[in-house]
Amino acid sequence: MNERQSFLSRWWKSPSGGFEVLRLALPMIISVGSLAVMQFIDRVFLTWYDPITVGAAFSGGQFIWSLASFPFSIVAYSVAFVSQYNGAGEFRRIGEVVWQGVFIALAFTPLFFLIYPWSDSIFALFDHAPEIAALEKSYFFWSLWGIGPVIAIQGVEAFFVGRKKMKVVMNVSLIALFLNVGLDYLMVFGVGGFPRLGIVGAALATSVCQIIRLMILFGLMLIDDVRTGSLYAVRKGCRIVPSELFALLKYGTMGGMEYSLEMVSFTFFVFLLGKLGEVGSTSSAIAINLNAITFLPVVGIGTAVMTMVGNAIGEARPHFARRCTFSAAALAGLFTGFFFFLFLLIPDILLSVYASGNPDGFAPYYDVTRNLLRFVAVYLFFDTINIVFCSALRGAGDAKFVMFTTISLAPFLAVFSWLGVGLFRFGVYWCWTILTVYISLMGVVFFWRFMQGAWMKMGLVDVAKPMPQRRSNNVKKSDGSNG
Repeated sequence: MNERQSFLSRWWKSPSGGFEVLRLALPMIISVGSLAVMQFIDRVFLTWYDPITVGAAFSGGQFIWSLASFPFSIVAYSVAFVSQYNGAGEFRRIGEVVWQGVFIALAFTPLFFLIYPWSDSIFALFDHAPEIAALEKSYFFWSLWGIGPVIAIQGVEAFFVGRKKMKVVMNVSLIALFLNVGLDYLMVFGVGGFPRLGIVGAALATSVCQIIRLMILFGLMLIDDVRTGSLYAVRKGCRIVPSELFALLKYGTMGGMEYSLEMVSFTFFVFLLGKLGEVGSTSSAIAINLNAITFLPVVGIGTAVMTMVGNAIGEARPHFARRCTFSAAALAGLFTGFFFFLFLLIPDILLSVYASGNPDGFAPYYDVTRNLLRFVAVYLFFDTINIVFCSALRGAGDAKFVMFTTISLAPFLAVFSWLGVGLFRFGVYWCWTILTVYISLMGVVFFWRFMQGAWMKMGLVDVAKPMPQRRSNNVKKSDGSNG
């Protein structure tokens, strides 16, 4: 017992051990988890309003994310660059790379609106009922106004996350959460003088909150630049820097290709569920929404892992990167383990929230959703492994392997789901079996790649050999706390 306690104590207190990972990951868990709560409450409100709107909002939202996933991933890769620049002491390059991400977001934003005129034809391809297709189109249009800011947010958040200042992002996310929940309620149900907008209100409330969230982050970034005496060259870096832009596009495009293909495959999967009828579509939307309660917080842990691995690689300390990854996997496993038992043994606790506002309307979806949550419980472990170890590989710069792996495996989900439904007339449980197998394969492959250790010799940025002590002093003198 004493030896076990000694091991746990060393693991908890050591550099890149349990405490340091939790200290950095917790704000990101809360930040990304707030998105899960936002989506959860949004779907609950829509269930109370009319259960048919839940599936429409899910498929409409999934379609827009499949479009935005490519530029989103490119800009999100800014975190890896900022963290490696920060670890190597190349502070003045941070502002430049952050702005390149914002410029990429601005360039892509108008393109999304050009797709809207064809949305009728796209939704019609999957033979959804006319009333559902109309709801999907409405949700898609009003969500378009918030997707550009969401992409730009990834670049601005990288300024804080890459420097391990996760609390800033957490606080802004919580502000957006409370604002979104309030606006959601007012706009969906028509309270306080607002019109009763239903699914349109849900989309519009989210778009407004994302715009406000971006404005707050921009303001905080500029304040930080003034406070540190332009240490990170935020104001001076507001220009196109070809070398930084090319580097971000090079590695971000790899991440964008794999994430985009994964999102397209999953969107096809979601639209295919819509062909199985209202019960299969709505039940799947609710199950995936509940899955987000576990998935998105683990994504927050993954973001912390990417940051810590990037900083460790920049400091030429890959052994710290390895340690923090396993520490994060252990913490994430404890978190998802709780939901494993919840989804598997007592899912009624969660489903009662959806049923409370409209018991009769929710009754047809109850049994199917409960069964689908058992699939979620099965693949939770593999999904945790997938997120944590894939994030570590991204932080180290192993983008090419991540891209080729996803390109190879992502079609599995769409192809085998379609074969089962289109050729053999299998139902919703077949689709969820394929989803479970797909996630499990991803987790196994990324864990295997991490254990091979090739990532330990990689890097994203070309910098001089770092001097950790001098870097630490500079940050302390110019930047206050490591917040």
